[in-house]
Amino acid sequence: MTLIEVMVASALMLLLAAGTYSLFFNGVRFARDSEARLSLQKNLLGAVGLLGMELAESNPTSVRYDPIPAGVVFASPRNAEGSLAMAGGGKLSWEKVIAYYIREDGSLVRKEWMLDPYVRQSGFPPALDAGFSTADLAAQPLPERVMARGVEQFMVDVSEGQASIRVTAAQTDSRGRINRVRLQSAVAITN
Repeated sequence: MTLIEVMVASALMLLLAAGTYSLFFNGVRFARDSEARLSLQKNLLGAVGLLGMELAESNPTSVRYDPIPAGVVFASPRNAEGSLAMAGGGKLSWEKVIAYYIREDGSLVRKEWMLDPYVRQSGFPPALDAGFSTADLAAQPLPERVMARGVEQFMVDVSEGQASIRVTAAQTDSRGRINRVRLQSAVAITN
């Protein structure tokens, strides 16, 4: 084998190795970006699913949407253990107020506020006026649960016993592209 043949063979091996590396690198990057998109979709679907379930158990008169911070506050008949609570006469006992809102960092957050025993036992859903806005509950030192990150828009519209939920979230991938997920759901409020 001559020196020229060795150099040609080495150049071909180098090209083959560079092509293999490029293929591997792009495959890993694609897998990482796909996993990040899937995680964003999973978190958003979980948040909208839980919100829809909880809104369905509420009462249309006790649902409040606030634009700043964008979010929804509503009464829930579930107690701290997660069971439906009943008041006298077979009526629901409205145990707590739940808030979903967007924090300044783009996180969709869920908070709970347990109601006073007098309000719980009345059997009527509370009117969520002064003191129950998303800003009021966001300011309370209550435990919060981050449901999704990268949320750009969050809207809940309630009319005629039905809640329409719209959420948009975005995430930038490793190539600098913005991936957006938009979810829309509707749920009947039954109580």
